[in-house]
Amino acid sequence: MYPVISPESVRQATAVWCSSDRLSAWNDLTQRRVEPAAKRDCDAPVAELVALPSGEMHSGAMKITDLVPLLDAAGRK
Repeated sequence: MYPVISPESVRQATAVWCSSDRLSAWNDLTQRRVEPAAKRDCDAPVAELVALPSGEMHSGAMKITDLVPLLDAAGRK
């Protein structure tokens, strides 16, 4: 789960991660627009995921020869 839609996405992704039933929380958020009421103080990896990308946006399919260097660079962070 990578929060990229809006600034609220980080809060929402963390709430989903901290929910006792993540699947239901995710479905409620994405299908019903109901944000989970879970406390957001669990050990969620959301901040670590947000720190990985370089800020570049890519859409559509990429050749593996273009993708691998991007993943390698992210892994070195």
